[in-house]
Amino acid sequence: MSSRTLFTRIRCYTQRALAAWLLTNLAISSLHSQESNIATVRGKVVDALSGLPVAGVRVVVARFDRSRNMSLQHALKAQPTEDQDPKAARFAVLTSSDGSFHFRLQVPASFHLFVDAAGYAMPFKGIGPANTYVLKSGSSVPDILVRLMPSTGISGQVTDRDTGAPVRGRVVLAHRYRSAGPTRVLVVEAQSTTDEEGRFALTRLDPGDYYLEVREPQSAIVEASKSGPEFQEDVLMAYRAWYPDSPRVEEAVPVTVLEGGGLQDLKLSIKKIRLPRIRGRVVGDESAAESAEAQLALVHLDMNRFGGGQAILARGTVKIGSEFQIDNIPPGTYWLTASTSGQERQAAALPVHVSDRNQDGLDLFLSKGLVVNGSVRKVEEQSTNQPGPPGENLRVILRPLRQLLPDGPGFIAPVRPSDGHFTISGVYPQRYEVFLSGLTGYQVAEIRYNGSKVDHSVVEFGSATAHTVDIVVAPASSSIVLTVKDGIRPAAGASVILAREPVDEDLLLLAVTGIREAKTNAEGNLTFSNLLPGVYRVIAFARGVLWAEDPRFHERLASSKQITVGPMQTTTAELQVQSQIR
Repeated sequence: MSSRTLFTRIRCYTQRALAAWLLTNLAISSLHSQESNIATVRGKVVDALSGLPVAGVRVVVARFDRSRNMSLQHALKAQPTEDQDPKAARFAVLTSSDGSFHFRLQVPASFHLFVDAAGYAMPFKGIGPANTYVLKSGSSVPDILVRLMPSTGISGQVTDRDTGAPVRGRVVLAHRYRSAGPTRVLVVEAQSTTDEEGRFALTRLDPGDYYLEVREPQSAIVEASKSGPEFQEDVLMAYRAWYPDSPRVEEAVPVTVLEGGGLQDLKLSIKKIRLPRIRGRVVGDESAAESAEAQLALVHLDMNRFGGGQAILARGTVKIGSEFQIDNIPPGTYWLTASTSGQERQAAALPVHVSDRNQDGLDLFLSKGLVVNGSVRKVEEQSTNQPGPPGENLRVILRPLRQLLPDGPGFIAPVRPSDGHFTISGVYPQRYEVFLSGLTGYQVAEIRYNGSKVDHSVVEFGSATAHTVDIVVAPASSSIVLTVKDGIRPAAGASVILAREPVDEDLLLLAVTGIREAKTNAEGNLTFSNLLPGVYRVIAFARGVLWAEDPRFHERLASSKQITVGPMQTTTAELQVQSQIR
């Protein structure tokens, strides 16, 4: 072998060895880089009453930053696996015998923690500050401590008031008020179906006040058919009542579940009542196609007003021009609504009072709705009549205070930058909140409907022939700085509601946008900025206190104060809250 050939082979071997060394080091470097971006989060789950660890608890981690289309329900279905992927959008781990758990995450990360344990109430039923964590590269999360409260429940029996016989196959629902921003909403926390002996068991309830309802299966909308059977004239008798004995939610009396205990052998004695039915037609104009359909809904106004949310008793699709029927309707006041979809959207709404008799001839006449014209002006322009709104991307929004139609949250129209005018079509008569999006440095100072000033930015469109809404905005340069304390300690995470006086409590419960809500920081401080001069009321509640848990929410009131703010002024105030309700 020549020296030249030997040198060439040595060079090839050297190059291969060098390449292998480089690949190995790159792989090791990549592995170290990946490992350096992995953080370990540790925590412990204990019994809130005894302080003892709770083993076998399913701890779910949801990362919506990894999967924005993932629903909360889907995330909560995650089950523990042997190999936990730090990059996964959702996963679950189990606590060990000492109640501890740990998991690994690729950082940076934003994640939410949920805990599910048999025999305990779920501490987190949604997404909020208490179960939201943010991990940056190189940072760490302090060990997480989760205290579980033993679950409580309500059990009892449903009987017929007249015969004393048990009532089987009926649904018992436990409703509770929950806060959603400054709104209170009556939601179902648990439900149970009565057995052969009329017994029911509502489990895994948090301590608090509950409203119990017994009812039949959901009402249904039936559409007439030429080939199908005719409607039945005789409506079956049915049970539907709120505890202790009323068909109306306003007359319901709450039952209280205490910490560490429940209610047993609760007697629900209900009476069979006649639940009537209603019939009618959805009538379109000449532009409606023969096969066109409309969405029909029956909205319970009593429950809507009492609960502050939407309560659709029945809904369905009917052909325009055909007859519909809704059965098993409990007494109360309702809106019967119909709407079509598409660009040429039409709608109709009809108030209906239901007693104990059937009603016929409830025809809904679809129309394109009202036309609302208006303008947006700055306060200094009222005397000079100079056109031009304070911004180029303003939008006027009409939000119905009660969501009567099952589709659509309201109406939105752009404001013309040249003269501040806007037009909104298809508005159906009812009360709306009027507000502007895209404002910077300004707030709505005054709204006039057909020349008359309205309160709390709420306009009710009625039977007037013309509908004009004029909006005046003013510079908002005032602030309120609050310090909230729980005793002598800072009240971190306290909820504070700000409303401009005079406060309409009905609108407060309906979450009018002019009412703001925010939470204090770790030092118990909070600032409301961009305020107009005026008189405001601030209401504060300690962290974990559901201010709207009870319809008589003043019983939950922790602190309230009236504050006057001048132009370009910063006003400071201190409030006291209590974390335990006495």
